[in-house]
Amino acid sequence: PTRQCSTEGSTTRTIECSVAPTRTPLPGMLLTRRYKGQLIQVRVLADGYEYLGERYRSLSAIAKHITGSHCSGNRFFQLTSTSGDQ
Repeated sequence: PTRQCSTEGSTTRTIECSVAPTRTPLPGMLLTRRYKGQLIQVRVLADGYEYLGERYRSLSAIAKHITGSHCSGNRFFQLTSTSGDQ
């Protein structure tokens, strides 16, 4: 579980909260990885993604464009959880 700080007047306390971690990158982020010797960079937009000047609706569409076969965009860009839950 994650922790969140809450301020009440001059007192700060830490409380447990049940916020699930997200794999969704925030707009403005630049996703970068190497694939077969090439540096792949994808800009996260508010309504999708941009790769080589083209807009895509999903990371999976970009991963398919790059690899030539369907694969999970989150896995391709290594955004999956390290604990095994997806």
